[in-house]
Amino acid sequence: MSDLEEALALPSGKIAQGPGCLPSQPANEPDYKPVLSVEKVYSLLDPRDESNTSACLKGAWAVIQQTLQLYSLDELCISFNGGKDCTVLLHILHAALNKLSPPPQQLKALYVCYNSPFPQAEDFISETTQRLAALYESKSNLDWHHADVWSMIRECDIPYCCLYDEGYTSLGSTHNTTPNPALKYEDGSNKYKPAYMLEDGHLERAGRN
Repeated sequence: MSDLEEALALPSGKIAQGPGCLPSQPANEPDYKPVLSVEKVYSLLDPRDESNTSACLKGAWAVIQQTLQLYSLDELCISFNGGKDCTVLLHILHAALNKLSPPPQQLKALYVCYNSPFPQAEDFISETTQRLAALYESKSNLDWHHADVWSMIRECDIPYCCLYDEGYTSLGSTHNTTPNPALKYEDGSNKYKPAYMLEDGHLERAGRN
């Protein structure tokens, strides 16, 4: 069954501004109190920064700025499923919208719900909608490699779903997604490396069927 066929519900609504969002809490740091930092996004936009992450961000930033010029906020709709790519794009858009005056108070929201979603992904989505000032996803998808996405996530401390720490590299539903076999430890255990350690980006969807 395709992902589209599994989408049984398309709830939409309004998500109001909140104080910010919290990155995933490291398992070994129970008192960890992360803070959303858009300043790291702004620093990567520095023309003097010639890193690959900066180049990727500048391309996405240009698309977002053009989108905001072409469309009013009433014409934009949030689309967010908790995956790493839209999480990165959400964070970049949050940084861009923080530059607006006045900042937006609310936007239309859309979440495509699977028949059998991961509880961890649902929890992350719920936490994000409650804590993030605004959720946004541009219709212009990130044209980044797997490594670029994770470089951005790690450099900017962007919150992400905990399943990525358990070997998942692409999230679907519980019955069509498993940890990526390319990340399984070779010591005979049933443990997997985190998603950012995937060396071959072409294997990103190796855990999907």
